[in-house]
Amino acid sequence: MSLNHQFYLAKFLFVILVFCSTPESKLQKNIKALESEDYGVRAKAAKTLGTMKDTRAVEPLIKTLEDEDYKVRKTAAVALGKIGDAKAVEPLVKRLGDDEPKVAEAAWQALVKIGTPAVEPLSRILRTGNTEMKLLAASGLGKIRNSRATEALIAALRDDNPEVRKAVVIALAKINESRVVAALSTMLNDPDPDVADAAAQALNRAGTQGFDRIRRLLRTRP
Repeated sequence: MSLNHQFYLAKFLFVILVFCSTPESKLQKNIKALESEDYGVRAKAAKTLGTMKDTRAVEPLIKTLEDEDYKVRKTAAVALGKIGDAKAVEPLVKRLGDDEPKVAEAAWQALVKIGTPAVEPLSRILRTGNTEMKLLAASGLGKIRNSRATEALIAALRDDNPEVRKAVVIALAKINESRVVAALSTMLNDPDPDVADAAAQALNRAGTQGFDRIRRLLRTRP
């Protein structure tokens, strides 16, 4: 039998085992399948575990985030996002720096789904990470939208990198709080024109309150 035939036979047998088993045995078989030598079987198992949403799969899936195949890592990240357990937050944060952008994107989406437990680690990245990770952190915090996320974003408006400041402005534009309007107003004087323009657009979308702040600022300019 050729290697190609062996590959498809392994996948066929895996599917048969999954669909002909009880929920308990299905869980255990999929956890075991994460250790298969076949990357396709590992990816299929990770996807199935995410669909099952059983927290007992969290630790095996966290381990799978280190898989040598990026497709398996990506599928494990997606699965952890579906399960939503806070234990996955730090391992997912680590994957934001994955060499494969698709894995980083999947980890980001998973963190957003997990929500509040991800705020502190994302805030830490926003303070200390590299530019690419800061951009992901800012966007994630903007989507989570709780008070601690807002505080972290406002503090990051002082970042040295204008690209990061612009990302933070865009993230804050999604949060409807009065302190956000005040913070965005200060960015109208940002030395980088792209950042200032992003702030003006954000305030425009904020409605009358934001518009009034823009007009007052323009009146004070020479």
